[in-house]
Amino acid sequence: MECEEVRELTRSTGFRLAIGIQAVTAFLSVIASAVALRKSKQLHFHINCKILMMSMLFLYIVHSIFLAVIQSIQLVLYITSDDPCKILFTVATCFCFRLPTTACLLSFVALQFAITVERMVALWKRCKYEEYGSRLGISLSAASVLISLVATGWAASSEEFKDSVPYCAAATARTADRVTLLCFYMCIITLLTLIAIVALFAFNKIAAKRKIFDLQSSYQIRENATIIPIYTLISPVLILFIIKWSQQLRAAKLKQLMNRCANEKDAYFRTYTQMWNNHIRTL
Repeated sequence: MECEEVRELTRSTGFRLAIGIQAVTAFLSVIASAVALRKSKQLHFHINCKILMMSMLFLYIVHSIFLAVIQSIQLVLYITSDDPCKILFTVATCFCFRLPTTACLLSFVALQFAITVERMVALWKRCKYEEYGSRLGISLSAASVLISLVATGWAASSEEFKDSVPYCAAATARTADRVTLLCFYMCIITLLTLIAIVALFAFNKIAAKRKIFDLQSSYQIRENATIIPIYTLISPVLILFIIKWSQQLRAAKLKQLMNRCANEKDAYFRTYTQMWNNHIRTL
């Protein structure tokens, strides 16, 4: 990005306002998630479900803290700096802040799917599920976080960490393709989660109206009908965010390709002009 473009971007009121809103929203999210995490300990849900929900709330806090810090730092530098062109962040520095936020975002999707899986197991083993311990919840939480970290590391492995950028984005031109692919898989997983949620909710509503079943089955069925609406609204928000993020990455990639094409044409004509001038001098 040219210096003039950096100066125009960082001095844009809309750009600064967007960063400020993200920082403030992230701070508020930390508070809200912390309160929700504390309250969730009082929920009378199965231990496996509580572990998954509390893991998600904890990752909300981690994601919001890192996002609030990096956006606040950038906003302060953009406002106080006399020359925005001198504000450069190394990709390694951005990676330290963006790795947790991106990994947490992937974990949100994975944990929502894990909650659906846990509820399916609870429905399948409903007669004896209350006797199950916390092994399933811990395993699903650990797997969700581990897979998200590996996926984020894979997306960032093509990055050149010695480069410098004026703004710490979730992806750069080098990683845009891989991040877009991750977004695509996130959309698929979220869609599958939504379908499973609707199916589970409908089945449990029907099953709850039956007259004859044992107490443990009744508990798991009614728990499913109660838990599912709590996190159902999160999925559409994530889908909208992912779609918007993917569009931004595609626009950045197209801009990079256009700039590269322009630079190649300039180099070609400049070389051709030099050859022509040298030929004139020899005559």
